[in-house]
Amino acid sequence: MPSFWETVNVDGQSMDLYAAAPSGDGTFPGVVVIHPAGGVNEFPQRICDRLAEQGYAAVCPDLFHRITDTRMTGVEKAGSLLDPEVVADVNAAVGFLQSHPSVVGDRIGDYRVLHGRPR
Repeated sequence: MPSFWETVNVDGQSMDLYAAAPSGDGTFPGVVVIHPAGGVNEFPQRICDRLAEQGYAAVCPDLFHRITDTRMTGVEKAGSLLDPEVVADVNAAVGFLQSHPSVVGDRIGDYRVLHGRPR
């Protein structure tokens, strides 16, 4: 199962996202995974990888890409997110999936990871 990092543009800024896709040819439904306060660490990456094993193309955008204060905790970062920016980031992740040749562009959903458990 291939996984990779990609950079997309959101409102003139670069945003990294982690992506995982099923092995083999074909088109697949897509899922946007929303990371917990820890950011795009091993946990949401594993979720993306598991979704890819189940036949979904999955991406997890780094919602903290605008935050430059390295002293902030994950909870502080999450508390500083603004709704319009999160919407723009998720829309950019959806746009990435819609433009990817292995994704069925009208079959995209989300998978929220909160408190260490999927919701």
